[in-house]
Amino acid sequence: MTEYSGAGAIFGTTGGVMEAAVRTMYKTVTGKELEQVELTGLRGFDGIRSASLQVGDKTVKVAMCHG
Repeated sequence: MTEYSGAGAIFGTTGGVMEAAVRTMYKTVTGKELEQVELTGLRGFDGIRSASLQVGDKTVKVAMCHG
């Protein structure tokens, strides 16, 4: 139990599970780690949050709601 990915730390924040899903999708599609470690647009307590990122030649948009 000496290695970890850091995903456990983001699961504890609002939007952390969505952020982990986006990171996984990015790595699955591109085979690379997401360079921008934090997708801050998905974090916080605002009612509706969104973010977009470039995946290859496509822009992927995600949104989530709270409350």
